[in-house]
Amino acid sequence: MNFFKPKPDPQDLKALLDVVTHLDQTVGALREMVNRLRLELDTLKADYQKRFYEPKPPAKKPRHGVSVGGAMREDH
Repeated sequence: MNFFKPKPDPQDLKALLDVVTHLDQTVGALREMVNRLRLELDTLKADYQKRFYEPKPPAKKPRHGVSVGGAMREDH
């Protein structure tokens, strides 16, 4: 099967160049989108790592005589 004509019609060549140009622009746009998505994914991974895996400071225990939940805490 031969895809090339001996003498290509200039109209067909122009159409082919238009298609190639369009595909090149599409590939460029897709590359930009992939780069943005990778950056967003890296940001989300870092936020997830920080939220769930970094150690948190210990919770402070309430002192005696300090109100807890609206009621005064008493020592027994």
